[in-house]
Amino acid sequence: MPLDITSADDRLIRRLHGEYGAFVARTTWLLAQAGSDLQNAAHLRAEARRDALRKIPKIDDETGKAKLAMHISAEIDDDPQVKKWEAKCQSHERDVEELKALKEIYSGYVTRLSREMSMRNDEFSRGGR
Repeated sequence: MPLDITSADDRLIRRLHGEYGAFVARTTWLLAQAGSDLQNAAHLRAEARRDALRKIPKIDDETGKAKLAMHISAEIDDDPQVKKWEAKCQSHERDVEELKALKEIYSGYVTRLSREMSMRNDEFSRGGR
């Protein structure tokens, strides 16, 4: 994207508008996929947490008393499957955030290029060129 689009010719503006429009479409599709991947990983993480909870003894072997909820929660968080799905969720969350930022940038370019095309068209209509 040129820093100064006012000095670019009309053909370049139209070409860039089309290219960045395609980038927005592609990024939107990738964002939808990343969101779906995040949702799936979150479901699998929740399932791993439920499985870990079923396996954890609720009575402390040393004291013979019921474990505190925070201790059980810490044991769940320490489960290898829970850790695996937590890492995947974090990775997908990063992907989603990066794609959102990229989509915002591309959308901004499309808006700027569209505005420039409209201003040039208005100027041409008034006989300014």
